[in-house]
Amino acid sequence: MANHCMVINCLITAMVFAAAYTFPGGYRQTEDKYNGFPVFLSKPSFLVFVLADVVSFLLSCASIAIFSSINTSRFAELDFLQTLPKKMMFGLGTLVLSMMMLTIALLTHVAAKSHFFGTAASYSLFPAEKQNLPNF
Repeated sequence: MANHCMVINCLITAMVFAAAYTFPGGYRQTEDKYNGFPVFLSKPSFLVFVLADVVSFLLSCASIAIFSSINTSRFAELDFLQTLPKKMMFGLGTLVLSMMMLTIALLTHVAAKSHFFGTAASYSLFPAEKQNLPNF
């Protein structure tokens, strides 16, 4: 079970790490002193996004370390009754908390985009431009 949890943790860590560099709204492309800063830097939802992203990354890394210690250590017969269940519960707890923080980061990303664009079509996670598609 620890191997399966490590795979999930690695996927969560990769997603959260990538989200740390691709902020919602992107970066400013102006020629003033704010060039390169995130667009939503002054929005409260951006702060929630960054905090949830960082906490999710740290919890996921901690969970990877816990499951790695379970996989690499030798357990005696007594350890299966005391140490192993405690480590598994702590590892699963950090995994669940990491997924909760990842969900909060995703929801604040969607909320920041919908608040910025102000339309019902902006609830998509992927930016889409208007295209002239033929009517069938």
